[in-house]
Amino acid sequence: MKKRCWSAVLMLSLSSCFFTGIAHARQSPVQVPGTAVTMSPPDGFVVAQQFSGFAYPGTNASILLAEIPSASFTQLTEVFADLALAKKAFAPQGIDVKRLLKVNHQGKERSVLVGVQRVNGVDVGKYMVLVPGQSGVLLTYNIVPIERFSEQSIVASIASVTMGDALSAAEKAAALDFSFQVLPPFHLADVMTGSTAILTSFTGVDQSGKKPLISVGRSLTATAMDDPKLFSERLVNRVAGFEKAATIQVKPVHFAGLEGFRVEAVNQDRTIIQYTGFEPNGAYFRLIAVGSTQALAEISDTVDQIAQSVKKR
Repeated sequence: MKKRCWSAVLMLSLSSCFFTGIAHARQSPVQVPGTAVTMSPPDGFVVAQQFSGFAYPGTNASILLAEIPSASFTQLTEVFADLALAKKAFAPQGIDVKRLLKVNHQGKERSVLVGVQRVNGVDVGKYMVLVPGQSGVLLTYNIVPIERFSEQSIVASIASVTMGDALSAAEKAAALDFSFQVLPPFHLADVMTGSTAILTSFTGVDQSGKKPLISVGRSLTATAMDDPKLFSERLVNRVAGFEKAATIQVKPVHFAGLEGFRVEAVNQDRTIIQYTGFEPNGAYFRLIAVGSTQALAEISDTVDQIAQSVKKR
């Protein structure tokens, strides 16, 4: 099975957020802004402002929606149907898949993966399910503290999910809490998890990883940090393919109306340009541009112009 198509989806949708058997009631159905999903979350959850899904005020509990490309959805369906495959697939994200739960959804049986992820010293309960539609969705319940909700309330919420017509990339971008300019050679390819826009200089999939691509978004949670400059540099080394990149320039900038840093680094024949802008609570906006060193050098001015256009709504 090819891993390339869906591993990035897992990273984006699962590693960025933060049952006593109290039977929490379901709320009335809510349409999630920027998505085709309507659902009833367990009582206490409210529509999130910074990502596609729901947040539970005062805690790190969340329900995260991530639209999945059709090819990746098909491959992930195979993973969700096999507990051994699921354990192997999610282990790199630090998720210990414990069991596979079957839930009736619109007359069909759906596989729900149930597990635990250790985040900043805290155990986060995980319920993950794929919901098909014109654009399939990976639905992830992050339960903190782990005993907060009964499994019954989560199953009832999953059963409530309905899918409408898929939204265009432009419609999803309009629901973001920030705006940006798209300049040639880039075009808006997609919006992920209601928090990150993807701009590509190509159509389809670039298997080489050398054609320029930009992602611009905001963190889903706040991060405690003593040194934003050092944190920015370390963020670069968390990008796949740039774990060992050598930093060649760091300079302070204003990005998204916030103080931050522009970091440029190189790994072999590929370059990354990253902008960060930090809010007082530790949340941050971030733009990443990657591509071959030569290709990115030719359009670095365009990358800087797009970065300068990012504004909070």
